[in-house]
Amino acid sequence: MLSLDLFLEIQQSLPEDRVSQILTAMRHDPVVWSGLQQENALKQVIEAATQDESVWTPAGLALLEIDPSLRVSELAANLERPLEHALRKRSLLAYENAFQHLRLPYTLEECGLVAIALRERRRVLKSWSGLVQETAIDRPDLDVQIYTAWKTAFACLYALVPDPDQMMKALIPERVTPWTYALLSHILLSNPMAPAIQVSHFLTLMAEVPAGAKLEWLRYLKQLGRDDLATE
Repeated sequence: MLSLDLFLEIQQSLPEDRVSQILTAMRHDPVVWSGLQQENALKQVIEAATQDESVWTPAGLALLEIDPSLRVSELAANLERPLEHALRKRSLLAYENAFQHLRLPYTLEECGLVAIALRERRRVLKSWSGLVQETAIDRPDLDVQIYTAWKTAFACLYALVPDPDQMMKALIPERVTPWTYALLSHILLSNPMAPAIQVSHFLTLMAEVPAGAKLEWLRYLKQLGRDDLATE
């Protein structure tokens, strides 16, 4: 639980319309929310956000733990610049542990490193081709524990690339499963954005899936208590 003093600090540090958007998004991802509960973490975030509001994203919070000198906006805007060698090595190790050895990322730092490795994959390949197959998240029998770990990494990845919509479209397999719309919903709901923009992103993605899957997706959003999205 956030103390009243810290909650008031958030209110004072952000425009009124952003407070609700940010807190709702941060609460949606348990790994992100847990990271904010660490001692002095929230104060560090508020301080950093005075220089860069993109800190208030899963990616921004993860970068604070990985390397406070890194900026979400810089990584997203300059995809062609290679990562610093030590960071690239750390991120690739996290990626191999997660997707090849199934040693899952449980902390926000680990999930952020996986996201950075996925960003590096996009930089090298210059596309998102094969993403869903490589990560195997299209499997109907996907283990819930694995999905739970991966969803935070993809939520972090969203803000680290210049083409997040294309990234999410690449996560839609030929055969849409409940994991598909669960993951895409998680990515969007974990990143703060204005309601109209959020609805627009959902509609864009729903246009990519069959009618039956779209209905199931709307039911899923309703189960999450997001009637505002399920009735659009």
